[in-house]
Amino acid sequence: MTRLRNAISALLFLALPSAASAATPSKPALALTPCTVPGIAGEARCGTYEVPENRARPNGRMVPLKVLVLPALGAKREPDPIVSFAGGPGDSAVDEAVGFATMYPKLRERRDAVFIDLRGTGGSAPLHCSGMRGTAGVQGFLDDFLPAQAVRDCRTEHAGRDLAQYRTTVAVDDVAEVLTALGYDKVNAWGGSYGTRSATELARRHPARVRTLALIGLVPPDARSPVTFARDAQDALDATLRKCAADKECAAAFPRVREELAAVLARTEKEPAIVKLHDPDTGAPHELRLTRHGVAQTIRYMLYVPGTAVLVPLYVHAAAEGDFTPLGKTAAMFARFAGGMSDGFFLSVTCSEDVPFIRAGEAADAVRGTFLDDFRIRAQQEACRQWTVPPIPTSEMEPVRTRVPALLISGERDPVTPARWAEQMLRTMPNGVRVVVPDGAHGFDGLRGTQCIQQLLEELVEKGSARRLDTSCVRRISGPPFATKLPPPEVTLEPAQLARIAGRYAGDEGPTIDIEIVGDRLRATIVGEGAFLLTARSPTAFGVEGLPPENALEVVETDGVVTAMRVLGMGPEPLLLKKR
Repeated sequence: MTRLRNAISALLFLALPSAASAATPSKPALALTPCTVPGIAGEARCGTYEVPENRARPNGRMVPLKVLVLPALGAKREPDPIVSFAGGPGDSAVDEAVGFATMYPKLRERRDAVFIDLRGTGGSAPLHCSGMRGTAGVQGFLDDFLPAQAVRDCRTEHAGRDLAQYRTTVAVDDVAEVLTALGYDKVNAWGGSYGTRSATELARRHPARVRTLALIGLVPPDARSPVTFARDAQDALDATLRKCAADKECAAAFPRVREELAAVLARTEKEPAIVKLHDPDTGAPHELRLTRHGVAQTIRYMLYVPGTAVLVPLYVHAAAEGDFTPLGKTAAMFARFAGGMSDGFFLSVTCSEDVPFIRAGEAADAVRGTFLDDFRIRAQQEACRQWTVPPIPTSEMEPVRTRVPALLISGERDPVTPARWAEQMLRTMPNGVRVVVPDGAHGFDGLRGTQCIQQLLEELVEKGSARRLDTSCVRRISGPPFATKLPPPEVTLEPAQLARIAGRYAGDEGPTIDIEIVGDRLRATIVGEGAFLLTARSPTAFGVEGLPPENALEVVETDGVVTAMRVLGMGPEPLLLKKR
């Protein structure tokens, strides 16, 4: 359920208004203070709200929750804000504020946007696992997903915490309490991936609270991940390769891609492939070992996003010919994103809500004939044996029954939250509308025409009804072309060429990017997103290591001085960021 951040997948981000939704908010009990968020225009408001770690013991240990509110910018403010739930489990909702503000300026005119890091994530007493971070964490992720020793060490690291209290229903009750403290009545709940479980749980546990639901990549309460991962990934891969076979250029370039993938998996099962990379934190060179598990995981994660799914035939072909570097760079990028979330929260949620309910002997049938096999199931079962939290009551796995107007959005080839899950959840949401995005995956980055999705989300909030939406624009969404050639080789730049580019680049809205020199290379840190090494294609053009070739930076000069940076691939149009 891990969701890639906005730099990779561009979307995470609701009945007619009732009399209650139009009421004046009560006087807030949580005082927020003005704060500045890079990349967001206007004043933001920040604060901390404490809740009991064990909500049944109000006088026990307290957990501080990080809260960010973006006040409506216009003169006419509606009382029902948007509340965004992050994916993962373990991602930060607060970190998604910049992406929301950039993509939904119309909604910001009339409504507040509220971002609350769930307990154990982001800035809310996060359950980070130090042994799963950095270069060692990347290797461990690819080898074992959740290395048993690192899980044991993490449990020791958080020995003072009651890890059984870091799960969905408890976290959702926290959010409801914070919303009351902020003075909000009805809210529009948004969620992507695991965030859909949180958002729908809010609607179940606090039905009077939710006005509308916007859900992308739905996760039902009884998903029992990762038992379905291997089959869903195989289905997504098969559909991708069928599309390649039907594409004249892709079919001509990669006529034997299935055989090549089988050969790559067999080769790395016998002996890992070694790829030479650089650490984006230090610039230091290091070696990455790609085992069969590492290759299979990387292929699976590439299928999460249309922009990387169309690279699968090319990267598999390159690896079959002995060049594992493109696959290795992509593997490291995905592993670093996974390492940026709260591993402990991921463990507490999945080890109480999903893994305990995988039936004995079920895995063999679930993974038969798949490229991922039972690796993820075995890895998470072993990790949960180390984490030791009790399973949730089975009543929490019952379908969410709600009459709240809901927009349920799925990708056609989603390898982790398949479209059938939205169909399943729609059965108990009579006021819901289901949309399947053509060529979509878990995210939609790389698709053409996704302004349609943004428009539908905006209209859902404004109209307060899903059934009044015209969803016909979805049919005009299309995927990116398959890549058939690798980008040109990296060039080496002199220190002076690097120095003139280093600095901070920002616009009035959108990302803020810090470019620094690390070793003999440049690193771009997207504030709130993560750090990437840049690959020089010329003194003024750079690729972003691990991301699709269309993700690029171009230097803008005035009279020989670097004044701005043009960012490609983070939206339908290039972004111009001025050097500050």
